Amino acid sequence: MGPRELCVGLCIITSSALVGCLAWADGAPAPLLKPLFISGHRGGGRVHAPDNTWENLRYGASLGVSALEVDLQLTGDDHLILFHDASIPRSWVEPGYQGEEKVSWRELTVAQIAEIRYSATVGEREFTDIAIPDAHDVVTELRDQVNFHLDVKGTPAERIIRFIADHDLAERCVVMNSDLDYLREVRTAFPEIPVEYPQNLLGRFLNEETGKWEFYPEDRQRELYCELLEDLSALGRVILCTKGLQPWKVELCHRYGVAVRPSAGNVKLTDGAQFLRMGVDGILGDNPEAVLEAVAKILGPEYLPVPAQPIAEVFSRLPLRP
Repeated sequence: MGPRELCVGLCIITSSALVGCLAWADGAPAPLLKPLFISGHRGGGRVHAPDNTWENLRYGASLGVSALEVDLQLTGDDHLILFHDASIPRSWVEPGYQGEEKVSWRELTVAQIAEIRYSATVGEREFTDIAIPDAHDVVTELRDQVNFHLDVKGTPAERIIRFIADHDLAERCVVMNSDLDYLREVRTAFPEIPVEYPQNLLGRFLNEETGKWEFYPEDRQRELYCELLEDLSALGRVILCTKGLQPWKVELCHRYGVAVRPSAGNVKLTDGAQFLRMGVDGILGDNPEAVLEAVAKILGPEYLPVPAQPIAEVFSRLPLRP
């Protein structure tokens, strides 16, 4: 039976994929991962403190999430720091500068970055004198408490591989990138490391008349999912992040032995209950405390992350293929 035949609803039951064929009483597929992969968005929880800040990181780690999702940027002198955007206002680096020009991290040294301080508002709270965390310092302090969900941004694979090796993070991180070759390079260096492939345009097209993104008919969406899932299942031990999740998409991913989670943009400030009821394997949330509460209520405490459990152990439930 080929992968195309899977799309018509047949299920191959093998020892490695058996868990993906189990289902809840209401027909929704059971998650492949147990416990679920619950990650705090942009450093731990965007409802609590500014993105990728020390306060947010420590808050997220204290909740007992599976991982902290962090955005990595490479400096001009080969250091990794935490920040979402690839550039910042030049006025942050040059006090008194009045223009709107921005400067990229590749133009700055880690010593210059250490001097930067900025302000931000989250809800009704104002934060001042915010420093930009160095990735080495973050991992050194928190690696025994929590895992790291690495959004590598534009950092070359070789540099991420070196970072993981230098900090002994292979059991403690998930690497996210939308380039399959990038993920294969990481997997070659660390054969059992979990990886994530984000593809938020899957099954969608831009309507030229309306200028809006729309979904293809379901049969075309199934074809596109099958094509991608063939590649992902060959990669092994992978989670797919995508928008527009529906129960049949979750079930299809599970048949290929691929874990799946909704885009953080779809979860926003909610607890993700509608996705948990579909049988998703993880959630990246702005409000991880609410997500954890929803997991306990909807799926049961056995699906909650185990504090300090290496994330590689969680993903070891997925088949690892050559």
